[in-house]
Amino acid sequence: MGTFSIELQVGDPLGSRFETVEAIVDLGATYTVLPACLLERWG
Repeated sequence: MGTFSIELQVGDPLGSRFETVEAIVDLGATYTVLPACLLERWG
């Protein structure tokens, strides 16, 4: 499998907050992981 990086936007379920993050995509991965500091800012 391979990896690559991409810039994407993630947001809260209500669509009121979005942030752009640089993500590393692992073609063999099953789960999505976000930085704890991002999740803590959103509560």
